[in-house]
Amino acid sequence: MDNFPRFALTTAAADSPLAPENFIPLLKSACYSPEMSEIIFEVREDESDGGFVATALGHAIATQADSVEELRKMVRDAVHCHFGDGEPGPMPKIIRLHFVRDEALAV
Repeated sequence: MDNFPRFALTTAAADSPLAPENFIPLLKSACYSPEMSEIIFEVREDESDGGFVATALGHAIATQADSVEELRKMVRDAVHCHFGDGEPGPMPKIIRLHFVRDEALAV
């Protein structure tokens, strides 16, 4: 335990960028940047029913479909619905699908 550095907590001055009243708007601007150009979906095969499930990273968007072609249409529709409903931030220009496949190997 003696090898760990010790830190003292201090309160940031009001004019510091780390003061809560300055830091929170900074975080919001980082999350909802007008330069947001893409949104990433994690895509997994649905083991129980077949098909695919896509979930957006960092946004409350999810959809599912029986084929990859149908999934692409469903994801586009879900993104348009999500950002068209007054959700903060601009409509992304690119939708990236990240396919994840789990495989178990016997030893």
